[in-house]
Amino acid sequence: MKPLMLIYNYFKQDYSLKGSHFLRLFENFISESSGSILEHAPQISPDDIQATRFRVGYTENDNSSGLTEIGRFLDKISVYPDVQLNRAVFDQAVNRDFDLSKLGTLGIGIDFREAIHSSKVKFYFTVKAYPEKLEQILAIHPRVDNTKDYPINNMFGINMYFDGRTDVEIYPSLMPEDFKDAELMANLGLIDIPHEFLSQCKALFISFKNSKKRVLHFYPLNPTKFLPLISNQRLTGIYVNALITHFMVNRQRRLEPLRMVISFTEDEMLLKYIQHINLSLYYQFSPGSGDKGL
Repeated sequence: MKPLMLIYNYFKQDYSLKGSHFLRLFENFISESSGSILEHAPQISPDDIQATRFRVGYTENDNSSGLTEIGRFLDKISVYPDVQLNRAVFDQAVNRDFDLSKLGTLGIGIDFREAIHSSKVKFYFTVKAYPEKLEQILAIHPRVDNTKDYPINNMFGINMYFDGRTDVEIYPSLMPEDFKDAELMANLGLIDIPHEFLSQCKALFISFKNSKKRVLHFYPLNPTKFLPLISNQRLTGIYVNALITHFMVNRQRRLEPLRMVISFTEDEMLLKYIQHINLSLYYQFSPGSGDKGL
């Protein structure tokens, strides 16, 4: 069994995921993928946990084959009944001049919901030094006040909903040295982020919900120290299960240390009542961990 499928099967069992045409299509994609990263991104709310959010990622060494596989996956999902996948923005960004040598990682994921119109596929990519691509994405992204003031680095996403909607996400990022820049933090309106949050993370990414509302994405230095700051039992439980999955898979294929990103809206943070949380868990196979085709 391929390593990515090995990880996916643990999550499928843990969350008792219900079968669907779209999840089965994504399972087939995972089973054939040359990628080395599987991201599971459950959404936590007071009512439930939405666990059918997965992405496959490719490193710089796999980008060429990854882009081909992603194109085929989009082709397959486009022909399903009741799916109207608008690839215009994707095709505009990933054109003939798309320079793979300037990319970092890239990937594709599915966010499946019971309501088909709310389901989507998401293409994401990171760049190194690619100013022309940065300008192109910013021209497509809905206008956000003071965008020019953000340190816009290298990560972008393209959402393609099953009902034909599409949008672009940018992720300005700040590093620990930026947290110490009082003028920058004040200009961006980020001075109300609790110090204990910033002191326990190695990076902060920002995205914009509905063009204006900000979502904060924290990359913890040590999840076991960061999680108590949120004080959410469901979040802690998911992380513990993720560690168990990592341990079980690592016994069969060598993995990089488990990485995670914790995301929530700025509004809930300011209210000091964080109940809606996105948790992204990254499982990556180490070089020499074995034939991906096994």
